[in-house]
Amino acid sequence: MNYFDDVNVRVLMRRFFYPGFSVGEYPFAIPVTHSIEFIRSGQLFLNRPGKSMLLTAPALFWMRRGEAFQFSVPEKPHNPCEHLYCDFLGAKADRMLAWLDEVCPEGFLRPADPEKVTEIFVEAVDYYRMDREFYQAEIAECIDRIMLEINRTLRQGSRVQEDPYHIRQIGDEIRKDPFRDFDFHRLAAENGITLYHFRRLFRQMHGLPPAVFVRNQQMVRAAELLSMTDMRIKEIVYNCKFANMMDFSRAFKRYSGMSPRDYRRKHGSSGGQ
Repeated sequence: MNYFDDVNVRVLMRRFFYPGFSVGEYPFAIPVTHSIEFIRSGQLFLNRPGKSMLLTAPALFWMRRGEAFQFSVPEKPHNPCEHLYCDFLGAKADRMLAWLDEVCPEGFLRPADPEKVTEIFVEAVDYYRMDREFYQAEIAECIDRIMLEINRTLRQGSRVQEDPYHIRQIGDEIRKDPFRDFDFHRLAAENGITLYHFRRLFRQMHGLPPAVFVRNQQMVRAAELLSMTDMRIKEIVYNCKFANMMDFSRAFKRYSGMSPRDYRRKHGSSGGQ
Protein backbone atom coordinates (compact mmCIF):
# COMPACT_ATOMS: atom_id res chain seq x y z
CA MET A 1 0.00 0.00 0.00
CA ASN A 2 1.26 3.45 -0.93
CA TYR A 3 1.51 5.97 1.92
CA PHE A 4 -0.71 8.42 -0.01
CA ASP A 5 -3.44 5.93 -0.97
CA ASP A 6 -5.71 6.88 1.94
CA VAL A 7 -6.80 9.96 -0.04
CA ASN A 8 -8.71 8.85 -3.12
CA VAL A 9 -9.17 11.92 -5.34
CA ARG A 10 -12.10 11.50 -7.73
CA VAL A 11 -12.31 14.95 -9.35
CA LEU A 12 -10.15 18.09 -9.31
CA MET A 13 -11.44 20.95 -11.41
CA ARG A 14 -11.30 24.68 -12.09
CA ARG A 15 -14.37 26.15 -13.76
CA PHE A 16 -16.38 29.34 -14.19
CA PHE A 17 -20.06 30.03 -13.54
CA TYR A 18 -21.57 32.94 -15.45
CA PRO A 19 -24.41 35.34 -14.52
CA GLY A 20 -27.78 33.66 -14.21
CA PHE A 21 -26.43 30.10 -14.00
CA SER A 22 -28.86 27.96 -12.06
CA VAL A 23 -29.65 24.31 -11.54
CA GLY A 24 -32.77 25.13 -9.56
CA GLU A 25 -35.02 23.27 -11.97
CA TYR A 26 -33.10 20.04 -11.37
CA PRO A 27 -33.22 17.77 -8.29
CA PHE A 28 -30.64 18.37 -5.59
CA ALA A 29 -27.37 16.55 -6.19
CA ILE A 30 -26.37 13.91 -3.64
CA PRO A 31 -22.55 13.75 -3.68
CA VAL A 32 -20.86 10.39 -3.23
CA THR A 33 -17.62 12.04 -2.10
CA HIS A 34 -16.46 14.66 0.37
CA SER A 35 -15.20 17.91 -1.12
CA ILE A 36 -13.13 20.98 -0.35
CA GLU A 37 -14.05 23.91 -2.57
CA PHE A 38 -12.87 27.47 -3.20
CA ILE A 39 -14.63 30.51 -4.66
CA ARG A 40 -11.72 32.48 -6.15
CA SER A 41 -13.79 35.34 -7.56
CA GLY A 42 -17.43 36.35 -7.83
CA GLN A 43 -20.35 34.95 -5.85
CA LEU A 44 -22.08 31.58 -5.64
CA PHE A 45 -25.24 30.42 -3.88
CA LEU A 46 -24.88 27.10 -2.07
CA ASN A 47 -28.44 25.84 -1.86
CA ARG A 48 -29.52 23.06 0.47
CA PRO A 49 -33.02 21.75 1.22
CA GLY A 50 -34.69 24.49 3.26
CA LYS A 51 -31.86 27.05 3.17
CA SER A 52 -29.50 28.94 0.88
CA MET A 53 -26.10 30.54 1.60
CA LEU A 54 -24.40 33.20 -0.53
CA LEU A 55 -20.63 32.71 -0.70
CA THR A 56 -18.59 35.75 -1.75
CA ALA A 57 -14.99 35.37 -2.89
CA PRO A 58 -12.57 34.54 -1.49
CA ALA A 59 -14.35 31.69 0.30
CA LEU A 60 -13.26 28.17 1.21
CA PHE A 61 -16.02 25.70 2.02
CA TRP A 62 -16.48 21.97 2.38
CA MET A 63 -19.24 19.41 1.99
CA ARG A 64 -19.76 15.87 3.22
CA ARG A 65 -20.82 13.02 0.99
CA GLY A 66 -24.55 12.37 1.08
CA GLU A 67 -25.48 16.01 1.85
CA ALA A 68 -27.84 17.31 -0.85
CA PHE A 69 -26.95 20.59 -2.56
CA GLN A 70 -27.39 22.85 -5.60
CA PHE A 71 -25.33 25.74 -6.95
CA SER A 72 -26.62 28.94 -8.53
CA VAL A 73 -25.19 32.37 -9.37
CA PRO A 74 -26.78 35.79 -8.72
CA GLU A 75 -28.33 37.24 -11.85
CA LYS A 76 -26.15 40.35 -11.93
CA PRO A 77 -22.75 39.66 -10.36
CA HIS A 78 -19.84 41.97 -11.18
CA ASN A 79 -17.72 39.10 -12.50
CA PRO A 80 -18.03 35.41 -13.39
CA CYS A 81 -17.64 33.06 -10.44
CA GLU A 82 -14.36 31.14 -10.50
CA HIS A 83 -14.80 27.83 -8.68
CA LEU A 84 -12.07 25.31 -7.81
CA TYR A 85 -12.88 22.05 -6.07
CA CYS A 86 -11.59 18.65 -5.06
CA ASP A 87 -13.86 15.63 -4.59
CA PHE A 88 -12.19 12.88 -2.57
CA LEU A 89 -12.73 9.84 -0.34
CA GLY A 90 -10.77 7.72 2.07
CA ALA A 91 -9.99 7.34 5.77
CA LYS A 92 -7.93 10.52 5.80
CA ALA A 93 -10.72 12.41 4.03
CA ASP A 94 -13.13 11.30 6.76
CA ARG A 95 -10.75 12.64 9.41
CA MET A 96 -10.33 15.92 7.54
CA LEU A 97 -14.08 16.54 7.33
CA ALA A 98 -14.57 15.59 10.99
CA TRP A 99 -11.90 18.09 12.01
CA LEU A 100 -13.34 20.83 9.79
CA ASP A 101 -16.83 20.29 11.22
CA GLU A 102 -15.38 20.59 14.72
CA VAL A 103 -13.22 23.70 14.29
CA CYS A 104 -15.46 25.60 11.87
CA PRO A 105 -19.08 24.41 12.14
CA GLU A 106 -20.22 27.22 9.81
CA GLY A 107 -18.80 25.14 6.95
CA PHE A 108 -16.89 27.97 5.28
CA LEU A 109 -14.28 30.67 5.92
CA ARG A 110 -12.36 33.46 4.22
CA PRO A 111 -8.74 32.27 3.86
CA ALA A 112 -6.05 34.51 5.30
CA ASP A 113 -4.01 34.17 2.09
CA PRO A 114 -6.43 33.62 -0.84
CA GLU A 115 -3.69 33.89 -3.46
CA LYS A 116 -1.79 31.06 -1.76
CA VAL A 117 -4.94 28.93 -1.71
CA THR A 118 -5.44 29.65 -5.42
CA GLU A 119 -1.85 28.69 -6.16
CA ILE A 120 -2.21 25.36 -4.35
CA PHE A 121 -5.53 24.50 -6.02
CA VAL A 122 -4.20 25.34 -9.50
CA GLU A 123 -1.09 23.23 -8.87
CA ALA A 124 -3.29 20.29 -7.82
CA VAL A 125 -5.53 20.71 -10.88
CA ASP A 126 -2.47 20.70 -13.15
CA TYR A 127 -1.20 17.45 -11.59
CA TYR A 128 -4.65 15.90 -11.92
CA ARG A 129 -4.93 16.85 -15.60
CA MET A 130 -1.47 15.47 -16.41
CA ASP A 131 -1.85 12.07 -14.74
CA ARG A 132 -3.98 11.57 -11.64
CA GLU A 133 -2.50 8.19 -10.71
CA PHE A 134 1.16 9.05 -11.37
CA TYR A 135 0.93 12.31 -9.39
CA GLN A 136 -1.18 10.88 -6.56
CA ALA A 137 1.41 11.85 -3.93
CA GLU A 138 1.71 15.42 -5.21
CA ILE A 139 -2.07 15.86 -5.26
CA ALA A 140 -2.38 14.47 -1.71
CA GLU A 141 0.30 16.92 -0.59
CA CYS A 142 -1.65 19.80 -2.15
CA ILE A 143 -4.74 18.79 -0.16
CA ASP A 144 -2.64 18.77 3.02
CA ARG A 145 -1.39 22.27 2.18
CA ILE A 146 -4.96 23.52 1.73
CA MET A 147 -5.80 22.10 5.15
CA LEU A 148 -2.74 23.88 6.54
CA GLU A 149 -3.98 27.17 5.09
CA ILE A 150 -7.34 26.57 6.76
CA ASN A 151 -5.58 25.93 10.06
CA ARG A 152 -3.47 29.08 9.67
CA THR A 153 -6.59 31.13 8.95
CA LEU A 154 -8.33 29.77 12.03
CA ARG A 155 -5.30 30.50 14.23
CA GLN A 156 -4.99 33.98 12.79
CA GLY A 157 -8.70 34.55 13.20
CA SER A 158 -8.39 33.96 16.92
CA ARG A 159 -5.99 36.92 17.03
CA VAL A 160 -7.70 39.26 14.57
CA GLN A 161 -7.81 42.77 15.93
CA GLU A 162 -10.69 45.14 15.39
CA ASP A 163 -10.65 46.99 12.08
CA PRO A 164 -12.23 50.34 13.03
CA TYR A 165 -11.11 52.10 9.85
CA HIS A 166 -12.43 49.42 7.45
CA ILE A 167 -9.01 48.84 5.88
CA ARG A 168 -9.71 45.14 5.32
CA GLN A 169 -13.10 45.87 3.77
CA ILE A 170 -11.61 48.45 1.40
CA GLY A 171 -9.02 45.90 0.27
CA ASP A 172 -11.81 43.39 -0.39
CA GLU A 173 -13.67 45.97 -2.48
CA ILE A 174 -10.55 46.58 -4.55
CA ARG A 175 -10.13 42.84 -5.14
CA LYS A 176 -13.75 42.55 -6.28
CA ASP A 177 -13.49 45.37 -8.83
CA PRO A 178 -10.02 46.92 -9.17
CA PHE A 179 -11.15 49.09 -12.09
CA ARG A 180 -13.42 51.30 -9.99
CA ASP A 181 -12.22 54.79 -9.11
CA PHE A 182 -10.97 54.66 -5.51
CA ASP A 183 -10.56 58.07 -3.88
CA PHE A 184 -8.26 57.35 -0.95
CA HIS A 185 -8.43 60.95 0.30
CA ARG A 186 -12.20 60.56 0.64
CA LEU A 187 -12.01 57.07 2.15
CA ALA A 188 -9.52 58.26 4.77
CA ALA A 189 -11.71 61.25 5.64
CA GLU A 190 -14.86 59.12 5.85
CA ASN A 191 -13.10 56.88 8.38
CA GLY A 192 -11.83 59.79 10.44
CA ILE A 193 -8.09 59.48 9.77
CA THR A 194 -5.48 61.33 7.76
CA LEU A 195 -4.38 60.09 4.35
CA TYR A 196 -0.91 59.39 5.77
CA HIS A 197 -2.39 57.23 8.55
CA PHE A 198 -4.70 55.48 6.07
CA ARG A 199 -1.78 54.61 3.78
CA ARG A 200 0.28 53.31 6.71
CA LEU A 201 -2.55 51.09 7.98
CA PHE A 202 -3.35 49.86 4.47
CA ARG A 203 0.24 48.84 3.78
CA GLN A 204 0.46 47.16 7.18
CA MET A 205 -2.64 45.04 6.46
CA HIS A 206 -2.33 44.36 2.72
CA GLY A 207 1.43 44.52 2.18
CA LEU A 208 1.35 47.30 -0.44
CA PRO A 209 0.48 51.01 -0.57
CA PRO A 210 -3.13 51.60 -1.73
CA ALA A 211 -2.36 52.79 -5.27
CA VAL A 212 0.17 50.00 -5.86
CA PHE A 213 -2.31 47.45 -4.49
CA VAL A 214 -4.97 48.66 -6.96
CA ARG A 215 -2.58 48.41 -9.91
CA ASN A 216 -1.46 44.94 -8.76
CA GLN A 217 -5.07 43.71 -8.64
CA GLN A 218 -5.68 45.19 -12.11
CA MET A 219 -2.72 43.21 -13.41
CA VAL A 220 -4.03 40.05 -11.73
CA ARG A 221 -7.28 40.48 -13.70
CA ALA A 222 -5.39 41.25 -16.90
CA ALA A 223 -3.32 38.08 -16.47
CA GLU A 224 -6.53 36.07 -16.00
CA LEU A 225 -7.98 37.51 -19.20
CA LEU A 226 -4.79 36.76 -21.13
CA SER A 227 -4.51 33.17 -19.91
CA MET A 228 -8.15 32.10 -19.64
CA THR A 229 -9.98 33.88 -22.48
CA ASP A 230 -9.58 34.38 -26.20
CA MET A 231 -10.14 38.15 -25.96
CA ARG A 232 -7.89 40.17 -28.23
CA ILE A 233 -5.21 42.06 -26.35
CA LYS A 234 -6.65 45.35 -27.58
CA GLU A 235 -9.96 44.40 -25.96
CA ILE A 236 -8.18 43.60 -22.71
CA VAL A 237 -6.49 47.01 -22.78
CA TYR A 238 -9.92 48.62 -23.13
CA ASN A 239 -11.56 46.46 -20.46
CA CYS A 240 -8.71 47.18 -18.04
CA LYS A 241 -9.19 50.92 -18.66
CA PHE A 242 -5.73 51.70 -19.96
CA ALA A 243 -5.27 54.70 -22.25
CA ASN A 244 -3.29 52.77 -24.84
CA MET A 245 -1.42 49.55 -25.59
CA MET A 246 1.96 51.03 -24.65
CA ASP A 247 0.88 51.98 -21.11
CA PHE A 248 -0.73 48.56 -20.62
CA SER A 249 2.33 46.68 -21.89
CA ARG A 250 4.67 48.62 -19.62
CA ALA A 251 2.49 48.07 -16.56
CA PHE A 252 2.00 44.38 -17.32
CA LYS A 253 5.72 43.79 -17.87
CA ARG A 254 6.50 45.42 -14.51
CA TYR A 255 3.97 43.06 -12.92
CA SER A 256 4.83 39.77 -14.67
CA GLY A 257 8.27 40.26 -16.18
CA MET A 258 6.82 39.49 -19.62
CA SER A 259 4.99 41.33 -22.34
CA PRO A 260 1.25 40.53 -22.63
CA ARG A 261 1.85 38.49 -25.80
CA ASP A 262 4.69 36.49 -24.26
CA TYR A 263 2.57 35.84 -21.16
CA ARG A 264 -0.30 34.55 -23.32
CA ARG A 265 2.05 32.30 -25.31
CA LYS A 266 3.38 30.77 -22.09
CA HIS A 267 0.18 30.54 -20.02
CA GLY A 268 -2.74 30.90 -22.40
CA SER A 269 -4.97 28.31 -24.00
CA SER A 270 -5.77 30.45 -27.06
CA GLY A 271 -3.94 32.45 -29.64
CA GLY A 272 -5.82 35.77 -29.51
CA GLN A 273 -3.69 38.80 -30.40
